Amino acid sequence: MAYLSRTQTAGNRRTWTQSGWYKLDGNDPGNAQSLISTNGTNTGTNFHYTIEKGGNTGGASDTISCHNYGGDVFTTTKLLRDYSAWYHIVLAMDTTQVSAADRIKLWVNNESVTITQAANYPIQDFEFGVNNNGTVLGIGTHPGSVGGYQFTGIQAMVQLVDGLALTPAYFGSTDTATGIWKPGGSSTISDYGTNGFKLKMDTTTPGADTSGKGNNYAVAAGTFTLTQGSPSNNWATWNPLAKYNRSATFANGNTTVNSDNNSLWDSARGTFGFEKGKWYWETKFFGSSAAFNYIGVCNENAIMGTNDAYDKNAVTVFYNADGGEMRKDGNPTSANYGTFSTSDVCGVAVDADNNTISIYKNNSIIVTNYALSTSSIGNNGTGFIFPNAAVLDNGSGQYTNFGEGFFGTVAAGTSADGNGQGLFAYAPPSGYYAMNTKNLEAYG
Repeated sequence: MAYLSRTQTAGNRRTWTQSGWYKLDGNDPGNAQSLISTNGTNTGTNFHYTIEKGGNTGGASDTISCHNYGGDVFTTTKLLRDYSAWYHIVLAMDTTQVSAADRIKLWVNNESVTITQAANYPIQDFEFGVNNNGTVLGIGTHPGSVGGYQFTGIQAMVQLVDGLALTPAYFGSTDTATGIWKPGGSSTISDYGTNGFKLKMDTTTPGADTSGKGNNYAVAAGTFTLTQGSPSNNWATWNPLAKYNRSATFANGNTTVNSDNNSLWDSARGTFGFEKGKWYWETKFFGSSAAFNYIGVCNENAIMGTNDAYDKNAVTVFYNADGGEMRKDGNPTSANYGTFSTSDVCGVAVDADNNTISIYKNNSIIVTNYALSTSSIGNNGTGFIFPNAAVLDNGSGQYTNFGEGFFGTVAAGTSADGNGQGLFAYAPPSGYYAMNTKNLEAYG
């Protein structure tokens, strides 16, 4: 993973606000994933604001914590473990306040988060490394320890306001129809201050500042991969919490599923399900070979078996081995459709209205309207249909593009569905749509 960085000029080190929208993945580096950090070498200039992973940098795993050189600033107990949703996190610092408890305010999705290390509140008028002249501010890593604290999920609408301690109302608001917290502040930010920024975080110029201050951030340490998804239109990914009793690992915002090399099957389920409509996604197989991969659908009750990928009903998949075959409820039903190499794009088209699945190889259909397992059919069976993948633990895996535009870190293509949604290698079949919240609302 790459990160963004910029050398700061002299700003307000006592009062500032950082806001961002974050979609987590299941990657666990064993320490922490940085939201913003500075590269100072002392208590005042080294600042590290993170989502904990492994819990060995101060806080419990999957919580938010903050550290200065030599000690904690705060830790929390709120758990962030929803891999299907976006989290809006706002941190407001104002060390000019007389009361210690007023010097740090933290919100997640507009809900105040309790600071658990009250004894470590900064002293009055303490100056952090944020907005410190000559100090590098990193977004998505700790600049002083690049490689050890990288944020591996997806970021959007990352902002810093230099000189003001603001509430979430300046960055988001409640949707009156759904009651869901969404981007778009009900209050206006009058001035972002000397070092403030409002970054585009798009697929072309993620570090471009749109605040009017011109504080553009540079992409460092490789290719900065982003997706077209945003908190306003959430996309399906693989779900690290639904991996069926095995040890699959996830990366690239949970769009990549990998095995753990223990010669067993790993399986993953998508974050979004459906019971009607027509849906399309693409995948590329990787590893020592493209064989020993499944791609297809299941329902929420399907589980991993001990001897094969599945030991229960409710699964219909294409098996990229034995000549290329369809498997239903764990049993092969027909073979020799053809297999995929690591350079081929496998397109999956699921018709939940007529309960069929079709498979495409580089835009040519090789499996046509194959009947789903009756147990996996949402409107006839026991629940919603979900995307499903399984990989044999020999170093194989899948790069899946649900429409956000990448196979791993490589751009997939520019083809959209009939609703103008998605960046695919190939145009989805007519009437089939990418799996995001806008399409699910319209067609699901």
